[in-house]
Amino acid sequence: MATFSITRFGDPIISVPVDTGSATLLREPIEESQLFGFEVEDREPETDYQLMIGDILSGSGPVGRKKLVLWDDAQHFESAQGRVEVRLMSRGPAHQDRWRERAAVSVYVNPTKLNDLRYHAMFDEIRRLASGLVFDLTSKSTRRLDLGPVQSGVSHRSSQMELLSLREVWRGVSDALGRIAADPVRGLASREELKLCWGGERISASGVSRLVAAGIDPRGRLATRPFQALCHTIRESTDIPEHNVISGVLGFLKERINECLHSIRVHVDAIEADRPMRDTRFDDQPSLYESNDIPKVERLLVAAKIAESLNAEISAAERLPFLRSRRRSMSFPNSPVFRYVEPYYRLRSAVEQYLFSSTVVLDDGADLRIKSTQRMYEQWVFIQLASAMRHCGLRCRSEAGLLGQHTRYRFTLDIDRGTTLSFEDRDGRIVNVRYEPYIYCEATARQRKDSSIFQGESHDVAWSPDLLVEFTLPGSEGAIVEHVIVMDAKYTRTIRDSHWNDTLKYLQLRSLHDGRQIARQLWLVHPSDAAQPITFRDTAVRWTADGPSRPMLENLAGMLAMLPPDRLTAEESEDGWVEAPVKTMASFAEGLIRYFGIRPFSTKLQKL
Repeated sequence: MATFSITRFGDPIISVPVDTGSATLLREPIEESQLFGFEVEDREPETDYQLMIGDILSGSGPVGRKKLVLWDDAQHFESAQGRVEVRLMSRGPAHQDRWRERAAVSVYVNPTKLNDLRYHAMFDEIRRLASGLVFDLTSKSTRRLDLGPVQSGVSHRSSQMELLSLREVWRGVSDALGRIAADPVRGLASREELKLCWGGERISASGVSRLVAAGIDPRGRLATRPFQALCHTIRESTDIPEHNVISGVLGFLKERINECLHSIRVHVDAIEADRPMRDTRFDDQPSLYESNDIPKVERLLVAAKIAESLNAEISAAERLPFLRSRRRSMSFPNSPVFRYVEPYYRLRSAVEQYLFSSTVVLDDGADLRIKSTQRMYEQWVFIQLASAMRHCGLRCRSEAGLLGQHTRYRFTLDIDRGTTLSFEDRDGRIVNVRYEPYIYCEATARQRKDSSIFQGESHDVAWSPDLLVEFTLPGSEGAIVEHVIVMDAKYTRTIRDSHWNDTLKYLQLRSLHDGRQIARQLWLVHPSDAAQPITFRDTAVRWTADGPSRPMLENLAGMLAMLPPDRLTAEESEDGWVEAPVKTMASFAEGLIRYFGIRPFSTKLQKL
């Protein structure tokens, strides 16, 4: 039977027979930069093999040696982070069979090029910078709560921090509810009641109808008195608009608490799923699971208990007599009750204070933390560029593929292929920032009608740069792409000729509108702390405050050195606003905007 092995210096560190079913676990964590090889022993006759590292096909092909199939030692796990599945695939000799999985090994990879602190700082910065984009989009929408003057306060708090805020809100609301329940405000209400009547009472229309149906004429001399009839009665009642609003507030708080509870449970499940990879000790030192994950899980479980307790208390409050069977309303009336009756005023104030800080929440997105380091770096560069455009005074007017709205007021960050952010300037020009777009040959692009550019080569293989920035001109038949900037993220400290050879083709991009070459600049972005972060391949070209030192008609190739910080440099402000992007990206975006004649609304980040 064929056996699949992961090797280190030629010696197997784990071996599994093919067709074993579920993946086998390698308990020893490995380093991203370590050299590893792979081999298949007792290879099957007339069978081709290939290797998948996560969802990426291994760049180096196998070498066959009689009964062995070998993959040479290399940094196969470069850019990986966290749990990674190594899968051996095979197919028959006719090459018509589909590739099928034959063996799988799960490993846990620790990043080394960017340490764990920088990895998590990238995650936090993506979340923090994205919350500003969420504000731009939700502040102009009709999605809002009409419980106060706030339309869209955006927060990127974790679920635990959100729960602490909700607990404080509930303390204020519950204190006010206790005083309201002891003496609720009442209003006069007219109700129909069945009464004994002598003929002088005010019988309701429905009461008259019932008498007629029963053949009773209360005006007749022979009518029996007293008789039963439905009459209008004026009584005091707690069925007032203010109590409908309180019922709506309680429902809203429960909804937010349940959102947090769901997010916490997902996070705990993700940590426990990685436990076999991280719960390994070396030299009697605590494992990663013991030192990092157990305290985190304990905090999450405490938060879950807080959520469950808050839910139970709010459910009990909903059963208070003056709140039973109330219609839920989400609009505070400008009534004397909420203005001058103290417990009602305090309840409204507690709710409005919360809404000022976090009507809309950008959730953690637990799945984001398990992306490969290279993938995370690409997405960090994308969010940095988008945030820099916003910081320079452009307004984000639409997004496609960036945010997943899984409840009314909670979003998750979901950067998928094809994600596009559109920014506008004061002249109506649009700047599109696109993540991993497909770029087709001219015939295919015209047929698809979803692209305004095409690749210069005439083949059917689509190109896909990491980032594409389109500067457009408004036209009678829609926006026309005038210039294009291509950016490709390279997870390497040093840019080599091979990196240029893989990407110079992007300068061949052309416009579907008139066929002209529109790719003006190609930038390779890489994690480095170089003294000159913005440089050009051609040393005769310089970067200035107004962009490149050469005219727009020249094609330029440059390098952008952007190393993520090892810690966050600023804290979130009370109103949910975040700091600007890193200085290198802010300077780069500002230079591009001046170079291409974009007229921003302002030069400072504003509260729109």
